[in-house]
Amino acid sequence: MVVKRGILSVAAIVEQGITLADAEGLDAVSMRAIADRLGTGVMSLYRHVPNKEHLVELMVEAVSERYAYPDHTGNTWRQSLTVLAETDWAMYLEHPWTLVASLTSRPPIGPSTLRAMEWAYSAIAELGLPPKEATSVIMAVTTHVQGVAQLAVSERRLAESSDIDAVEWWRRRIHELDGGDHPHLEPIAQGFIEGDVEQWMIFDLTLILDGIEQLARRHRRGRATGRG
Repeated sequence: MVVKRGILSVAAIVEQGITLADAEGLDAVSMRAIADRLGTGVMSLYRHVPNKEHLVELMVEAVSERYAYPDHTGNTWRQSLTVLAETDWAMYLEHPWTLVASLTSRPPIGPSTLRAMEWAYSAIAELGLPPKEATSVIMAVTTHVQGVAQLAVSERRLAESSDIDAVEWWRRRIHELDGGDHPHLEPIAQGFIEGDVEQWMIFDLTLILDGIEQLARRHRRGRATGRG
């Protein structure tokens, strides 16, 4: 695809990078590919964006801005973390390549990312947790969403190339292998498994939030008794 030639800008380059990543994945994004889509030479792009790494940072920043968390004034910490999870979930499923970009030891970080981090920490400030525990709380929610989103994206891709969904595949495979020695798997084999990945994400999120609530209670008791 070649877009109509126009004024070359960082915004135009970033938007083409996002469109390409949405359609073909992050690996498909290159300065050459974007230059071809814009109908210009590669060197013209380098005058605006120095390299692919910086381009990906700008792409993540642009998408993160579109999925900025809303004002959490008036929300409880639990409501806010639920909003965080639902917002991230929507972004990862709409733009799966952002999930790939985030799951590195040095993910792209820009102003939108810093605002999101500040939002998350301020949302749980009422819990009164020390910085280490507060970070663990946020990581518990974000990594949970990332993990289930990976599964959802993978299943969606497999469904596009297969005549059976993931749940049915598991059922058939268990039936093929089970010789009656795995009684706890029988309910799954009989079809009592819930196949909605988003429901798994929500159910497990509830368990995580319940655990966070218990953690906060222990800290409050510790402060009340002078041990925290």
